Parts: sequence; structure tokens; C-alpha cells
Amino acid sequence: MNKNLQQHINSFLHEYLEFDEKFEQLDDNEKIYVFSILNRLLHAFHLVLKNPSVSPILFVMTTSSKRILDDILKKVGYYLPHVNNIKVVVLQ
Repeated sequence: MNKNLQQHINSFLHEYLEFDEKFEQLDDNEKIYVFSILNRLLHAFHLVLKNPSVSPILFVMTTSSKRILDDILKKVGYYLPHVNNIKVVVLQ
């Protein structure tokens, strides 16, 4: 992944989450988990939009995380069909 792209995504997420009240209520471990999931999700979006034949896999720790991400992907996939190539897998 391009280091410049990584910096842009991190900067965007920090600015976005900085003013999110729900995010601020999370404990530190939850904040790290949410930030890492959103970071990987944005990278996956970039990957499939740049390379439509790629099928990224996002690994999550819980089934509730999988349900949330599947719902997000379904909604975004309506407008950006290549996003439907992203798969979410629960590690157990």
C-alpha cells in the first residue's frame, strides 16, 4: 500500500473520529479495534475501486462486527458494485 495513501486514510479517520461522541465513549481497546476495522475497510474500498477483479478479505473478531460490516458493504455496494467483492470473515 502506498505510504502516502496510508497517511491520508489515517489522517481522515483521526479527523472524523475526533468529534464522534460514540467513539469517545469507548474504552481504549475498543477504540483501537474500531479504528483498525475502519482503516482496513477504507483500504479495501480503495483496492476494489482501483482493481475491480480483486476480492479483499476483512478478518474480524466477532459475529456482531461481521454483521455490521456486511450491512455497510451491502449499502455501499448498491452505489459502488465492486465493493461487493469484499468479504468479511470471523476469526474464532
